[in-house]
Amino acid sequence: MGGGLMQLVAYGAQDIYLTGNPQITFFKVVYRRHTNFAMENIQQTFSGNPSFGNRSTAIVSRNGDLINSAYLNVHLPSLSDGNWYFNNGTSPSLSPVSGGTQLCWTNYVGLALIQYVSVEIGGQEIDKHYGLWMYAWQELTMTSEKAQGYKRMVGGNDACGWLLIGNALEPQELHVPLDFWFNINAGLALPLIALQYHEVRFTFQFREIKDLVVLIDHNGDHIPNSEYTVRVASIPTPQIELYIDYIYLDTDERRRFAQMSHEYLIEQVQHNETSVDLSKSGVVSQRLTFNHPCKELLWFFQRQDNLENNDWFNFANATPGNEKLGSDIMTSSVLRLNGHYRFNPARGPLFFRQWQPFIHHTRIPDSNLYLYSFALRPEEHQPSGTCNFSRIDNTILEFQLDTRAQVQSPVLPEQFFPNGGSALMTVYARNYNVLRIMSGMGGLAYSN
Repeated sequence: MGGGLMQLVAYGAQDIYLTGNPQITFFKVVYRRHTNFAMENIQQTFSGNPSFGNRSTAIVSRNGDLINSAYLNVHLPSLSDGNWYFNNGTSPSLSPVSGGTQLCWTNYVGLALIQYVSVEIGGQEIDKHYGLWMYAWQELTMTSEKAQGYKRMVGGNDACGWLLIGNALEPQELHVPLDFWFNINAGLALPLIALQYHEVRFTFQFREIKDLVVLIDHNGDHIPNSEYTVRVASIPTPQIELYIDYIYLDTDERRRFAQMSHEYLIEQVQHNETSVDLSKSGVVSQRLTFNHPCKELLWFFQRQDNLENNDWFNFANATPGNEKLGSDIMTSSVLRLNGHYRFNPARGPLFFRQWQPFIHHTRIPDSNLYLYSFALRPEEHQPSGTCNFSRIDNTILEFQLDTRAQVQSPVLPEQFFPNGGSALMTVYARNYNVLRIMSGMGGLAYSN
């Protein structure tokens, strides 16, 4: 008897739990037939000029039955085409930028360009995302195989500095994916065919070009955006286009979608922000004004000097351009629900930016992003745990800050960074809600 047959006949009572009354075989492929459909990527038309500093809307055209993925196609001009000037305090007299000063787009410029984007159905705002949120979400959910390609798509580069300067000398093309509930799950594709009486509208608020450009002097130091300007007549114009994937259904399924009522369990993003004093010792309390069953909380800090230098995605306690060398602005944190500690004692920053992502997400972020999840698997659409903030009257996030005047780099011990003075704290919550579509109209089942 061969070894393989010996394994086969070595069958005991324990094996009944594994192979007794079998339901599948590994040696016969089984597949399921699907309904007939087709997809097409179609450009949308903006109302108003989609450019730096503008608020632009796009009403989704009724080219197909459902809409799924969407992205912005952004053609950035060369920065060498603009006339940039230092402010010399005697406006309107300006002095030209020169003397070895270099210009580049800020890191992840495709995300920084989007101050926010919202989607409306019948005039009701259903969800609203921010460029900062889009960055944080990909840091947690993007697989390592896709992360580098995504960075190139949205104008991100870990090297920053001189490499970004080189890229800014030539025009760039970026692709910025949107992450609304119907964009990331085909099973939640938005049925235009069932919204005969309601329009679907995207609204984009784009940042000013002055908020997207970084000036670096001959020493490699960043220059605050308050010290330079650009003549309006010479502002280079980007080309911004919105593309949506449409799904065409076969006749029978199309009729069912048009005639039936629909209820979708969707995910939304809520947003709180406040300024904190980095010289304030002791416990700092931030009240959170969130609603609905929330899957997780995500927060970060941006030093004021980084904001003034357009270093939008530097969440570390470090000066502009030195995010990889910085430490944590927050030294500990705890969450209180109606006066009760959600966990006690307070946890240090590594618990929130390493352990929590390790347990609950695809990737541990490179940035100083802090996370607390109420769900086992918050990336999945299937609910796996929530905290209903609509039933909690008082939610407090307490934290302590690093108030030292000089902060030592954990990467380069000889490097010290001065205290940033103040920082902007931003907290996001991901929650569930129900979208109801009936009689040709759509709306949320639960409002704020």
